[in-house]
Amino acid sequence: MDLASKAGKHLQLKETFERHSRVYTFEMQIIQAKENYAGNYRCEVTYKDKFDSCSFDLEVHESTGTTPSIDIRSAFKRREVKQQEEVPEVDVWELLKNAKPSEYEKIAFQYGITDLRGMLKRLKRMRRVEKKSAG
Repeated sequence: MDLASKAGKHLQLKETFERHSRVYTFEMQIIQAKENYAGNYRCEVTYKDKFDSCSFDLEVHESTGTTPSIDIRSAFKRREVKQQEEVPEVDVWELLKNAKPSEYEKIAFQYGITDLRGMLKRLKRMRRVEKKSAG
C-alpha cells in the first residue's frame, strides 16, 4: 500500500535528503493514533535492482491526558501561561468542495494533504455522488 495516498489529517509524511552523506530520510508521523493501529509492520525500500526491508512493532498506549510540554525558560520566569484557544475541527473535504479550484493546492498543503491527484479524484467522486442523489 502506498502511504502517500493516505496522508492527511491523521498521517503525515516527511522526506529529506542530506547532500553530504547522500542519505534519504523518510519520516511518518501518526497523529491521534488509535488502538487498532497497533501491530507488526514492515517497511520496504526498493531502488532499481536493490531491495531492503525492516520490521517493527507499533504499540499504542492510552494517554492519561495531555502531556505538558517542557520549556526550560519557563522554569526561570514566573509568569502565567495563557491557554490557547482550540481550533475547531474543520472538514477539509467540505472546505475543498466549496473552494475555487485555484485554491485547492493551498488548502490541501495547509491541512497536510500531499497527494493532489488523489485529492482531485476524491473530490470528483464526491461531486458525482452529490449529482446522483440530487438528480
